[in-house]
Amino acid sequence: MPFKLLESSLKSTRLDSIFSFSSTLKSYFHATQAFFLIKTSNFFQKLMYNATLQTRISPFKDFYE
Repeated sequence: MPFKLLESSLKSTRLDSIFSFSSTLKSYFHATQAFFLIKTSNFFQKLMYNATLQTRISPFKDFYE
């Protein structure tokens, strides 16, 4: 009986460790996903801002040259 109890407790801790490891992996994955999402959105915001600046300047290009 004590051995079965020990075995069941070992199995439960093993499962708990597997679940905690998978949740840690998930949190790291979501963190890296959010980081790359922020980086790409900043990049596209800069790109769009530069594009709008160029379209704003382009009608008056003759005055600047």
